[in-house]
Amino acid sequence: MECLATEIPEIAAEFKKANFVLNKTNRAFSSLPIDQAHEQNNKIVKGDGGAIGLTESSTQLLRWMVSGPEMSRIINDFELSQKMVRNIAKQEEQEDLRHHEQMKGVQNTFRNQGNAVCSTIEEMGNPFADQTGDLFVLDTRDIADSKVVETVRTVEQLGKDQYRQLVTKRLQERPTPLFNTIHKNKLPEQSSRYKREVYR
Repeated sequence: MECLATEIPEIAAEFKKANFVLNKTNRAFSSLPIDQAHEQNNKIVKGDGGAIGLTESSTQLLRWMVSGPEMSRIINDFELSQKMVRNIAKQEEQEDLRHHEQMKGVQNTFRNQGNAVCSTIEEMGNPFADQTGDLFVLDTRDIADSKVVETVRTVEQLGKDQYRQLVTKRLQERPTPLFNTIHKNKLPEQSSRYKREVYR
């Protein structure tokens, strides 16, 4: 795929035109891959009993292979016509082709959430501009205990050391059986100690 533009530029141009998907509606964000559209058509035909049990008879299978796509088209056309009859009262209304994120409610929610982040930073200070050496929770400003800080700083090395010990004792030297229990580390966990003052 990386060499497609240089090796087969005609195919790359078709990919850029989105000619690898099908549209069953007018909505821009509702395209389907071609193989998925085939699967949906197969489901329509199988749902009407067309393809069930046909593999036992080659004559019937060949007949279905020829007529199956046409049956699928006819069933689809019938369903579309039924839908049009049901929606005849709504024909005057223009179909909404916008993406769901273009709706006013979604945009209002996004604006409110953005404003909430800004007001929190204004109220509590910008956590990314803080130059303190303390480890603290960004939203509550709770400072971690010194033992927890030490754990955070050494946990990677602790894991590497334990891995080396496991390989040495259980795979190389084998004084310990391979399937013995690996004991859990009891490391201090984060808990609220005291709140840090906000400096602006």
